[in-house]
Amino acid sequence: MNLFESVKSSITTREAAEHYGIHVGRSGMCRCPFHNDRTPSMKADERFHCFGCQADGDVISFTSRLFDLSPKDAALKLASDFGIAYDEHLPLYIVRKHPEISKEERFQHQASYCFSELAAYRNQLVQWQEQYAPQSPDDDLHPRFLEALHHLDDVEYQLDVLQYGTDQERQEAVQEYMQNQTKPQEVTTMRKILSCEFNLDTACVELCLDDGTLLSIYCTAVENEVVNSMYQRSELDWLIYNDPLAYAELILNGDPEQYLKAVTAKSLFD
Repeated sequence: MNLFESVKSSITTREAAEHYGIHVGRSGMCRCPFHNDRTPSMKADERFHCFGCQADGDVISFTSRLFDLSPKDAALKLASDFGIAYDEHLPLYIVRKHPEISKEERFQHQASYCFSELAAYRNQLVQWQEQYAPQSPDDDLHPRFLEALHHLDDVEYQLDVLQYGTDQERQEAVQEYMQNQTKPQEVTTMRKILSCEFNLDTACVELCLDDGTLLSIYCTAVENEVVNSMYQRSELDWLIYNDPLAYAELILNGDPEQYLKAVTAKSLFD
């Protein structure tokens, strides 16, 4: 296991709090060290949560706040103080590759993706047909109105096939759609990623690629490695819950540390 995984699997927040001189009662309640707490308002167990100042997190974020350290330095301190061994050669955050899914599962992902994209395009065409409709016989026809006229019936037919067609018809519709996508962004990104969502149970952003590969990005480990302030933490949390695909692209293909520095610097000045 890497540094973060070894620390979090070996120590609870309660054990760290008691080790660093904080008295924790039988119920797990203690005085919060992060605000002027006169009566115990923090619950310290596997994780911690303060019902007064709303501080919350795992053992690494607790130690990071307590000693004003970066998450990595906090994890190193815990490993040193508690004598925890870890593999120094493993990356601090990991993208796990799962076994490939079956052909049937892959097709279901593809069909779901195609239906979602076509439904969104159908709604866009309906909106354009209403928004850009000519107001008089002399008006020029707007290109988006013409696109709606030319494609709306075909898109609705493809949606009907995906929803009510035979297995053979659905397979042909999916194959045709995957081969004939024309939107530049979708060719470079979405055609590779069939689905992307945040799994609350595993705390991972999980992706299914069009070659059947499943990937999981362990968000807590990423956060512990790259986040240096509550503003950066909030930015990553927003992406995870609201745009997990953008989060995955940032972690897999971008530079999350530079991105967070730029975004939070702009937020502070705004």
